[in-house]
Amino acid sequence: MDGIKAVLNNLIGLTYIVVASVMVAVCLLRPQHNLIPLQLFIGIAFAMVFFTVLYRVLSLCLQKSGRVFSDRLFVLLAVLWGVVLICTGVFCRNSTVSFLDYEICYRAATEFAQNMPLSEAAYFSVNPHNWKCVLVLAFAMKAGYAIGLDDPYYLLLILNVILIESTLFSCRYLLKTFFDDTRTSFMLIVMFGSCLPLYALSQSFYTDSLSFGYSVIGISLLHYAFVRLDKKPVKAACLMLSGILMCFGYTMKVTSFICVIAFLICFMLKSDNVKLCKKHIYSFALVALGFVFIWTLLEKASMNYEWYRVKDKYSEPTISYIALGMKADGTYYGNREFRIALDEITDSAEKAEFTKTYILENISEFWNADHIIAKMRANYASGNLGAEDFAKYPYSGDNVLSRLFNYDRDLYWYGCKYDMIWLFQIYFVTIIGAALSLFKKIKTADLLMRAYELTFLGYFVFLFFWEANNRQLFNMIPMLIIGYVISLEYIYKLWKRSDVSAK
Repeated sequence: MDGIKAVLNNLIGLTYIVVASVMVAVCLLRPQHNLIPLQLFIGIAFAMVFFTVLYRVLSLCLQKSGRVFSDRLFVLLAVLWGVVLICTGVFCRNSTVSFLDYEICYRAATEFAQNMPLSEAAYFSVNPHNWKCVLVLAFAMKAGYAIGLDDPYYLLLILNVILIESTLFSCRYLLKTFFDDTRTSFMLIVMFGSCLPLYALSQSFYTDSLSFGYSVIGISLLHYAFVRLDKKPVKAACLMLSGILMCFGYTMKVTSFICVIAFLICFMLKSDNVKLCKKHIYSFALVALGFVFIWTLLEKASMNYEWYRVKDKYSEPTISYIALGMKADGTYYGNREFRIALDEITDSAEKAEFTKTYILENISEFWNADHIIAKMRANYASGNLGAEDFAKYPYSGDNVLSRLFNYDRDLYWYGCKYDMIWLFQIYFVTIIGAALSLFKKIKTADLLMRAYELTFLGYFVFLFFWEANNRQLFNMIPMLIIGYVISLEYIYKLWKRSDVSAK
C-alpha cells in the first residue's frame, strides 16, 4: 500500500511538471493582447531572480536577527493592505454595468433588498445557479440599509476585503504548520499585495469574487480543529463552520471545491486509510453536516420563488458550457452562433437535445490541435484573470483600474504585460519546485505542494472540457501562491546545501 501511495504521489508531481510546462510554452510562445514573447521571457526571468534573491535575503536576515517578521508586523501589513484594497474600491469604483450576468445579479439583489419587484426575474429561470448569489448579496444589502447606509456598495466592499484577508491569514496558517520561518509570511504579503487583478475583483460581487478563498479558509479551520482543539463542543462547532464555509464557496462557484478534493486526496495519500476512517470519520461527518445544512438552507430559501422553482423547465443544461468550448478558442465569442441559437429555445429539454447535437457535430473539431492550443491560450494567456470584466465600465473614465483593464485605454497593454509576468514567473518557479520535490526528495510541506499540483491539474482538466474563460482561474490564486512560496523554500534549501558543500 505504501508503495502504491508513493507511486501516486510521484505521478501527481510528474504530471504537473509536464502539463504546466506545455501550458507555459504554448502561452508564452503565442501570448494574447499583442504581447511580445521576448519581453515576457526577460520580464519573467527578472521577476524570478528578484523574488528568489528577496527570499534568500530574508532568510539571511532571519538567521542573524532571529526574528525579522513578527506576528504583529504580519497583522499590521495585512491590515494596511486591506485598507489599500478598500481605498481602491472607493476611489476607483466600478459601475455594475459590466458583463451581462453581473449587471443583472447586482441589480436584482438591489431590487430584492428594497422589496421591489425584480425587473428580470425570467433570467433566473434560465440561470438558476446565479439566484443563490443574488440572495447572499441581497441579505448583505439589507444589512447595509438596516444600519443606515444609502449605498450598500461600501458594506459589500468591506465584506469582500474581509474575505480576501481571511484567505491570506488561512494561507499563512497552512504554511506555518510546515514552516517555522517567518520569511514565508512576508512572501505571502508580497504576492497577494502584488496581484493586480485582486484590486479589480475585490470590488466586484459576482460568483468569482464571492467564492474566493472559502475552500482554503474551510481547510485551514478543518486542520485547526484536528490539531489544536480538544474540547468537543468547540471542536464540533469549528468543524461544522468549516463545512459551512466550503459550501458557501461551492454554492457561489463549483470550481472553488477543486482544492478541497485535492486536499482530501493528498490527505489520504499521506495517511493510513484504516486509521484515518476510525479516527476522523466523526469529524468528517460534522464537516459534511455543516455543508449539507447551509446547502439545504440556501436551497429552501431559493425554492420560495417561482422563477427558481421552474428551473427544470427553462434552465440551460450543464452540457451547454461544454458545447461552448467545442470550437474555435472555446470562448463565448468563438461560439456565438451556438449561443444565439440556444437562447432562442425556451424549453430545457429541447436545449439539451440541441446541445447534444451540436457536440456530436463538432466532436472532431474539439480534438483538433489548433483548437486545443487556442483554448489553452484563452484560458491561461491573458494573465488578468478576467479582471477586465469588472473594470471595463467605471463611473469615472479616468481611474487607474479602468486604464489598466479596459482594452481601449492607454495602460491596458502594460497591465496585461505585468499580469502575464507576475503569473507566469509563479508557474516557472512552481515547476522548478515540483521537480525538486520529486528528484531531490525534499519532504517539507510535501502534502501542501501536492495539493497545489492537484488543484492546478483539476482546473486544467475542467477548463479543457468547459467553456474557455480566464476568470475561472481566480479561485486558484490562494493555492497558486501557497505552491509558489513552498517552491521558493525548496530553491532556498537547495541553495543552502550548495553553500554548505562549497565550504
